[in-house]
Amino acid sequence: MRHQFYLTGLFVFLSGCAPSLEQRSVLRSVPPPEGSVGIHLHYLKMDAGFFQQVQPDDFEVRCDTPGVQVVLKGVKSGFYRESGRTSQWSIVLAMDQSASLQETDPTGMRFRAAQAFLEGLPSGTQVGLVCFASLNPLRYGAYDLLVPPSAGGITRALQALQALEQADYSMHGTPIWNTLWGLMHQELAREPSARQRWIVCFTDGKNELPTEVVSKTPQEVLQLAQKTRTHIAFVVLGDEQTIEDYPEVIQTLREVAEGTGGSVTTVEQASELEAGFRDVGRQMGYLPSYNLLVELSKPGGFSRQSTLILRVRVKSTSRERAYRVNPTTGTAEPL
Repeated sequence: MRHQFYLTGLFVFLSGCAPSLEQRSVLRSVPPPEGSVGIHLHYLKMDAGFFQQVQPDDFEVRCDTPGVQVVLKGVKSGFYRESGRTSQWSIVLAMDQSASLQETDPTGMRFRAAQAFLEGLPSGTQVGLVCFASLNPLRYGAYDLLVPPSAGGITRALQALQALEQADYSMHGTPIWNTLWGLMHQELAREPSARQRWIVCFTDGKNELPTEVVSKTPQEVLQLAQKTRTHIAFVVLGDEQTIEDYPEVIQTLREVAEGTGGSVTTVEQASELEAGFRDVGRQMGYLPSYNLLVELSKPGGFSRQSTLILRVRVKSTSRERAYRVNPTTGTAEPL
């Protein structure tokens, strides 16, 4: 993304899994006091960090111009849509092939769902496909690369997906974090920086792998994803009966996904997987963000020629972003 937060007059929020253009609201229902101006900011979660319960006190907003009062009125979690980004995707689809799927998806609904997802991607998308863990029964591997990201990857991935449906199950568990780490270090490392890098990971379990293998941590994966500008989305099949420590597992996945500008979609039944993958496709056009309402005021109000420098700091990271703002028009440009 070119900028870390954005001015706009609308906030987009989820109601359920997938955002839609109709699901919009604002943080206030009344106009600001006379002489004041309300400004809306989008600050991307992948740049601000993840808060379990975001509060206005997590941010500090100030203005360089003396005499201008700045009040942060509210903060909410939401989504920001960046136009034009879907035409520049590089995507790796990571499919869980662990033995537990014999119970949770015995008829292979995941393959039909993944097929529909791939077929719905825009032409020109670079697509790769892996299964995890490796299908080699004698030696552990985090994943098998079936199709490297390439311009013709959609067709090749569809063919490889059909072959994978006939393959055996892996005996090496579900090495989620090692798989994501490896994909960012290897398969996506050579993708041009101008393209949006995505990993879409389907799984029906928690991170598990042989005792002799050291696992990367969620924090290490999150840091690498932020460094390489890689978005991670999860489609999770299961519930508290099929996934041990289910609430904690989903919370961890959500922290990693939202921290990278991605998302988590959960479904309880294999029959819901196609809708789950469809939700991911919709969400990939949106970036999780913290939506801030800032109220600016000045004795006598603002003239049409007023130009302000507005600075936002995330207290937990001391990370600051600055914009040049025209308070009478609501326009801004990053500095």
